[in-house]
Amino acid sequence: RLGADGTPSITLDGTDLTPGQAAIWVIASAFAASRLRFVGIQEGGQAFNILSGEPLQSGQPGPQVVSDITIQDNVFDNRGVVAAAEGVSVRLGQDASGATLMNVSIIHNAFHHYQGDVDCLHLGDAGTNNIIRNVTISNNSFSECTLAIEVVNGLNAANNRMTGTRILNNYFADGQDFAVNIGNYGNVGGTTGSSNNVIDSTLIAQNVVVRQGGQAISVTGGAYYATGNSILNTQITNNLVAGDSAVNSTGGSGISIGAGLSGASGNRVQGVRIINNTLTHFGGAAIGLKQNADGLPGNIVSDVSISNTIMWGNFYDISGPTPDQVRFSLTTIPGFAGINGNIQSDPLFVDPGNGDFHLRAGSPAIHAGTSDGAPTTDLECRQRTGTPDMGAFAFGGASGCAIPAPFWQVRSPTVGPRVRAGRFAPPKPAGVAVRRPKPLH
Repeated sequence: RLGADGTPSITLDGTDLTPGQAAIWVIASAFAASRLRFVGIQEGGQAFNILSGEPLQSGQPGPQVVSDITIQDNVFDNRGVVAAAEGVSVRLGQDASGATLMNVSIIHNAFHHYQGDVDCLHLGDAGTNNIIRNVTISNNSFSECTLAIEVVNGLNAANNRMTGTRILNNYFADGQDFAVNIGNYGNVGGTTGSSNNVIDSTLIAQNVVVRQGGQAISVTGGAYYATGNSILNTQITNNLVAGDSAVNSTGGSGISIGAGLSGASGNRVQGVRIINNTLTHFGGAAIGLKQNADGLPGNIVSDVSISNTIMWGNFYDISGPTPDQVRFSLTTIPGFAGINGNIQSDPLFVDPGNGDFHLRAGSPAIHAGTSDGAPTTDLECRQRTGTPDMGAFAFGGASGCAIPAPFWQVRSPTVGPRVRAGRFAPPKPAGVAVRRPKPLH
């Protein structure tokens, strides 16, 4: 239920949970949870742990197919907890083989202050020959997350496939390492990592990222001895991505693309489309691309294109992409402006100092884009008519939806039932943690 202020009034307190336990485990299909508040999640634990292919506590086999899960209208608030804990985890069990997890919706939840080398929301494969498909993460608010959303294959994952993940209309503020991280990983200090996995057809669209302290959107084919993995057909469209100029004075990037680093080999990233985004206020690159970091061979990035995108007010706009990969975009980098429809000029944002990156009348970005591959609407569902404008916002016309914004300002619950989560959960599957890469740029 909701309280008088419209936020959830029932609180589940994880303070008494032992490390590694979840407040709620989901290992069955057709499950929905809404209007709950979670606090006090402990080290290695989760508020929700949604699993397929994991043995039951009795030792009997668990369900091989888990589907139709909805997590909606909840608050995940981990203020006051210094432990590394997660809000929502959607994953295959460590020993899963041939399992499927599909049709999961994470909608209109508020995540706040999940710190450490873990995620506010984790989507990940483990085990072998498993499938995760059709996961939608939309209309959520993330604040003060070390890692807000990760779509990853972890340490020992092999021959798994994640397809059709949609990350839409979310709001991210004051993040640290990543707002969205897509990749295949191993473990720091190890010699083996995930292998032969595929992440395909991920859509990242109509999100707002503000005051981001690290990388906003990262796509990494493989890191920490990951081998033979592929990330295919990623589309990044209609996003406003703004860094934190103070935090990012020496680094941070808007969109980072890399095939391999830290011992990884034979990984590839293919087919990345970056269209109608606004990228600003980063101390590193607005867009960075590197095939092989750390002197590694054999990792490949191919078929990357950037169009109708504004890169302005960054330490540098582009690192890695070549001029032929950038079209009809605004950048200050010599060698890009003046060819392929690219321009170098102040975009005339309305009030960038106060976070308003709409275009003013007379902006050189107006009608300066290309209709080739451009979305039909902008970040506010405003129709793009005629020759499209550059950036996430089209100039003029009525908006059809609100820009993603924070909601349910996190507060300490003062009314309503407060329930201590018990010590009944099965142990967390071991070995599914991943380690994130150092910045590529």
